[in-house]
Amino acid sequence: MSLALAQRFLKPLAGTYFAQATLLAEFRLTTTTELKRWLLSFGATAVVLKLASLREEIVAVLRAMLKSHEPKSLKPQKRAL
Repeated sequence: MSLALAQRFLKPLAGTYFAQATLLAEFRLTTTTELKRWLLSFGATAVVLKLASLREEIVAVLRAMLKSHEPKSLKPQKRAL
């Protein structure tokens, strides 16, 4: 989602631009589903500063993504008894 779309649909309560491509925004949301997708679209450049629960949700998504992309040779093998 582009920044323009985010501003239109997510309706930030406040937004401050610090430098080119930098945004600090505050949102009031009933669900974080779309916000998480939007934040994840920025890759490693997005940082959640507040709301530890949102940070934890993003970490859980990233861990699941890593697990699904892990080579089979690195996954622990189950041993038959």
